[in-house]
This record gives sequence, C-alpha cells and structure tokens, in this order.
Amino acid sequence: MEEYILKFESLKRPTIKEVFINKMESMILSGELPVGEKLPSERAMAEEMNISKTAVHDGLKDLERFGFVKSVPKQGTFVADYVETGSLETLTEIIKYNNNRMDAQTYRSILELRMVLEPLAFQRFVQRVTPADYEKLQELFDIAEKIPADAQHAGQWADALFAYHHFIYIKSGNNLFSLIYNTFKQVSLLHFKKYCETRRDQAAVCIARLHKYLLAGDGDAAGSILMEEIRRYCQLTGLEL
Repeated sequence: MEEYILKFESLKRPTIKEVFINKMESMILSGELPVGEKLPSERAMAEEMNISKTAVHDGLKDLERFGFVKSVPKQGTFVADYVETGSLETLTEIIKYNNNRMDAQTYRSILELRMVLEPLAFQRFVQRVTPADYEKLQELFDIAEKIPADAQHAGQWADALFAYHHFIYIKSGNNLFSLIYNTFKQVSLLHFKKYCETRRDQAAVCIARLHKYLLAGDGDAAGSILMEEIRRYCQLTGLEL
C-alpha cells in the first residue's frame, strides 16, 4: 500500500504585540473605540494590559501603518477613520478580523474594483501575450473545465478560477495589478466558490466565452463579458452596483 505523508505547517504562537494589535483592531472595528477617541498613554496601556511598553509602542506603529490610529505630535494617539487613512493592508486586516467574511458594502466595492481593473488587465494581456503564455492560459482553462460542476467541487473550481485570472494579472505587465489581486486571494476564493454554487453552469459558459476572446486577442470583448456577468451576479444576489 502506498504511504502518504501529510505535510503540516509548524504552529506559531502569536507574540504579545500581535495579541495587542488584534485586541485593538477588535475594539476599533466593533465601535468600542470610536473614531477620534484619544488613547491612553503607552505606559498606561501597558500597565492596564499587563504587557511591556515596547509591545504597545511597536503595536501602535503597526496600527498606524494599517490606518487604524493616528499619532499627533504633542497631543497623543487617536483612533483614525480607516476609510480615509487606510490602505490595502487595512482591508487585509479587516478581512482577517471578519474571518474572511465581508459585509455587503465591502463585497460590492471589491466587485466594482474588479470591473475597473480586470478589463484593463485583459487589454494589456493580449497586447503582451506570447505563444507560451497562450499555452499556459489554455492549460489553466482546461484544469477548470475538467472539474465537476457540483457544490462538492466548488472549492476546487474556485482555486482553478483564481489561478486563471491571477495568471492574466501577472502577464498584464503591471506588477501592481497582480499584487492587488493577490491581496484579495482569500476573498476571491470565497467569491468564486459562492459564484460556482449559485451560477455554475452559466459561469462555465461565461468563462468559456471570455477565454475564447482572450485567445483571439480581443481584450475589450473579454472585459465586456466579465462586467456583464458581474452585474448579472450582483442582481441575482441582491448586490446592486
């Protein structure tokens, strides 16, 4: 009998700084610490939480980088409006806080971002594509197409679809496109899984049409198909754009 060896990742205990950051993010995102609230001094927070002042200091620096707090010289540290001060790192932290779930507004915003970026990525892809790239794209498409169209394989299909789109972003020639898309990987996988469960047959037809136009070098047509399908999906799920 063939023996299979399972590969486990080593478990890592969170540092005190990470625990502090998670606690602060939870208090801010839940509204317990409202925007504009002045935080206690680093020393006071360290004493109250029974942790080192260094952990608080370093944690606040990360929280400021994430857009959750703002340090004002000679005044102190305040809870910031992360919608105004945040970045992609902020969104990543919010998604982690929500266990990879999104509220309707965030979900809608990400789909709208896809409608802007992906058609442009399609256009750039067909302008720069090589024969080897076409072969790889076909290979990724074939992998997705062979996956059974049922809920049991929705996660597998989501992985394949993400890999297909991610390859297009990588080959678009815009490094930022790929980084942005990869930032939303877990969210995209959840979206594709739900998409598969909701519209698997129609989704397969849509991807086949999109793929056909990409192979023909028509990035504009592929982009139009994508936007049309996203709008249809949003109407079906109540996420009006």
